[in-house]
Amino acid sequence: MATLIHRLQVVPAVLLIGGLAPSAGFAADTVGSGNLHQAPTVAQTQQSESSQSDTLDTVVVTGMVGSINRSISIKRDETAIVDAVSAEDVGKFPDNNIAESLQRITGVEITRDANGEGQYVSVRGLPTDFTYFTFNGMAMSSITGQGSRSFDYSLLATDFIASLSVYKSSRADLDEGGIAANVNIKTITPFALGKERTVLSAKLQGDPGGYDNHNYPDITGIYSNIFADGVFGATVGFDLNKRASLNETTSSSPGAFSYYCLNPTDPKNANKLCTGGTRNIITQYQDKGSAANVLDTKTGYLSLQWKPIDSTVATLGGFYARKETDSKQLALFDVPDYPYGTNLYNGPPLSLLNVDKNNYITAIDEPNTWLGAKSTIQTVVGTTKNLSLNFDTTLRGWEFNETAQYSKSSSDTIAYIPQFGIAAGLPGGLLHGAGVRLNAGYQITPGAPVATFLLNPDIDYANPQNWANDEITYNRVQTSDELNALQLAVTRAFEAGPIRSVEIGGRIYRRELPTAQHQYYYDNNNHGLGDGTPFYTAVTPVPFGRLLPDYTGPGAAVPSGIPFIDGVSWLNQYYGGSLANFINSGHIASKITTNSDIIERAKSAYVMANFKFDNPFMPISGNIGLRYQKTDTEFFYNGFLLSQVLFNPLCGHGDTNCQRLAEPNAYVSQRGSNHALLPSLNLVGDLPDNMVLRFAVSKTMARPTLSNLNPSTTINDSVFTITSGNPGLAPFTSINYDLSYEWYFRPTSVVSIALYDKQMSNFISRSSNRTLSVARNSSTTTMSTAAPRTSGDWSWTTSRFSIFCRRSGPGSASNST
Repeated sequence: MATLIHRLQVVPAVLLIGGLAPSAGFAADTVGSGNLHQAPTVAQTQQSESSQSDTLDTVVVTGMVGSINRSISIKRDETAIVDAVSAEDVGKFPDNNIAESLQRITGVEITRDANGEGQYVSVRGLPTDFTYFTFNGMAMSSITGQGSRSFDYSLLATDFIASLSVYKSSRADLDEGGIAANVNIKTITPFALGKERTVLSAKLQGDPGGYDNHNYPDITGIYSNIFADGVFGATVGFDLNKRASLNETTSSSPGAFSYYCLNPTDPKNANKLCTGGTRNIITQYQDKGSAANVLDTKTGYLSLQWKPIDSTVATLGGFYARKETDSKQLALFDVPDYPYGTNLYNGPPLSLLNVDKNNYITAIDEPNTWLGAKSTIQTVVGTTKNLSLNFDTTLRGWEFNETAQYSKSSSDTIAYIPQFGIAAGLPGGLLHGAGVRLNAGYQITPGAPVATFLLNPDIDYANPQNWANDEITYNRVQTSDELNALQLAVTRAFEAGPIRSVEIGGRIYRRELPTAQHQYYYDNNNHGLGDGTPFYTAVTPVPFGRLLPDYTGPGAAVPSGIPFIDGVSWLNQYYGGSLANFINSGHIASKITTNSDIIERAKSAYVMANFKFDNPFMPISGNIGLRYQKTDTEFFYNGFLLSQVLFNPLCGHGDTNCQRLAEPNAYVSQRGSNHALLPSLNLVGDLPDNMVLRFAVSKTMARPTLSNLNPSTTINDSVFTITSGNPGLAPFTSINYDLSYEWYFRPTSVVSIALYDKQMSNFISRSSNRTLSVARNSSTTTMSTAAPRTSGDWSWTTSRFSIFCRRSGPGSASNST
C-alpha cells in the first residue's frame, strides 16, 4: 500500500467576529474525519496491494489547509466562544512571535516593544492587564515588573507551540483575571506527536543596508520520540536567535518649564506671574535619538511523558528562555531657556519667535539655550524558567487531573548614562568664553513629522572640546516574579441523561515580586564633586554613524558627528573599571537605593456542569458553573512614615529648593485582600446546515495593577503632596453578555458574527485632599460616552480569501484608570 501526503498551499484565512474568529494558522496534527463537530477532511480510501492501479491508500491534508481545519475544529468543538491559531507542523508556527500570531484573531491587538517586536496583547480594546495568560493551562511568571499584570510574550519562542487559544467568553474552570479574554498556549508533547520527529533549521538574518552589516544566526532543533511501546516519550528542543535593530525616535513634548515670560518687569516672580511681560507662552523640549540594539535569545524546551498504565499519563514539562538586549543610544535635546528654572527671558530681542493661536511656540531661536546630549550604554537581561508536573488519570467515568508548577522570571537592567552639553554660560549668551553666540532653538513645520533644530553653523558640534562634562548616571534595576502553584480538577462523566459531566476543582498559588534599584549620580557642575575631568578621553565612534541615520524627510536638520561618550570607558580610565571605586570616591552627588517586595497569595475553587439536551429542533449543549476566588497581598518597602513627614512652612509654593525637615526611611509592610464570586453560563445550539448559535453570560474579574495596590509613597516637596497606592483596592469586575452565529458552509471555511456587551465596574480613581492623593475604587459603575460598550464584528473566511468588518453600536463603558 502506498501513502501520499498531499501539501496544499493557500492564503491563510482567518475569520473572527467581535469575539469569535477562526484563525489562520497551521495544523500540527492530522485532522480526523467522521466528527460532525470538526471541519470536513479529505476522505481515506484503501485498495489491495495486488491492484495494478496506483489508487491512494491514505490522503492526509497538512500545511495551511490542515492548520485552518484544526483552528476551526477548536472553535467549533468548544462550548465557550474561542478562537485559535495552530502550527502547520512541528516547529512551524505562522509567525516568529506569539503576539504577532495572536493579532491574526479578530478583536486582538498587540503592543510592540522598542525593537518593533510584539510584546503585549489587548483583546476587544481593553487594557493589556485585562488579558490573562496561561501556559498549558497554568499561569506563568513574566518580566513586566511590579507595575503591571500584562504578560510579556516576547520571550516565548514559537518553535515549541502546538496551538494557542483565545477564550472570549468565560467558564468556571478558567482562571480568574481575564475580563477581556483568557489566552492559553499549548505546547508540543511526545504522545501528541505520536512518532519519531526530528526538526533542524538554520538561517542567517541581517540587514545589509543597515547600521550593523552582520548576519546573525537563527537555529532551531527539535527531537521527539516514544519508547517502550508507548510507555515513555520525550520531546527536547532549543532555539538560538540573534538579530539587530535600529530605533530612531523624535519627540516634541512639554519641557521642564511651564511658562516663558518675555521681558517681565518683575523677573524675580516671573515663574509665578508674568508681571509686565509681553508674552506668557508654553515652551517645548525637543529630542532626537537613535539606538542600536542587538538582541540575543536562547530558548530550551523539554516534555517528558510516562504512561505506566493505560489510565494514567504523567507529564513533566520544562521551559527556559533568556533574552539579552545590548543597546547604545545617542540622544540630542534642545532646551531654549537657559539658565533654566527661571521661566523668563530678559535678554536682547529674539531673532525668531513664532507662536500659534493657542499661545504655543512653533519656532524659537535665541541666544539663551541649553543644547544637551546623552549617550547611553544599556544591557537588559531577562530570563524565564517554568517547570510543571501533571498527572492525568481516567478510570470508570472519573478523571483526575493534578498539576504542580514552579515559574520564575527575572530582569536585570544596567545602564551608564553620560550627559554633556553646550550652554550659553556667559553674559550675552557667549559660548564658554569662546566669543561665539550659541543661538539655538527649533522650528515645527506643518505636516513634517520631525521638528527641525535651529543651530548656529559657526559651532563645530563634532568637536568634543566644545561640549562640557555635565554628569553621568549609573542605574541598575533588578526585578523578579516567582510563582508556585497547585491545581486540581476532578471530573465525573455520566453515560445517560442531560448532565454529561460534573467537574470540581481549585487552585492555590503564591507569587512574590521583589525589586531593587541602585542609582549613583555624578554631577560635574557641583563644586567639590569630581576632579573636573571632561569626557573627551572616552569618546568613541557613534555605533550607527550619525543621529537619525535612516531619516531624510523634513525636519531632519541635526548636526553630524556628535561625539558618543562611552560611560564604561570613562569608568575604566578614572576609577580603574571598578564601580565600587566610583561609588566610594566621594564624587557622587546623590545615591538612590530602593527595595520593595510584594507577596500575593490566592485561592480559588469552582464547580461546573456540562450538559446536552437532544431534541429534533435544535440540540443544545453547554455548561454552567460558579467560581470563587480570594486574594491576599502583602507589601514590604522602604517608605516614609506619613505621621513623621514634615514640610518646611517657610518654603514658598513651587520653590524647588524646599526640602522636608525630616526624611524617616523605614521598612514598612501593609496588607490587602479581596474576594469574588464568578458565575458563568455557556449555551451552544446546533442549527441545520452546519450552523451554530452561541450565547454566554458571565461575571469576570481582574486584579488591580500592582502599581495601584502598592502603598509606597511619593512625596513632592514643591507642591506639598504625598501620593500612595492602596492595598485595599477591590478587583475590577464585569458582567458579560455574548451572542454569536457561525456557519461552517464548506471545508476550511466559516462565516461568523458576534455581539458582546461588557458592563464594567470598580474603576480606579484618585481621591485626594490638600496633602494626600490615594488610589481608590469608584463606588458605582462608571459609564462614559467616549467608548463603545456594545459592539459587533463580522467576518467571512474561506481558504481563498477573507473579508472583515467591524461595527460599533451605541452605549459605552469606561475602563479608564
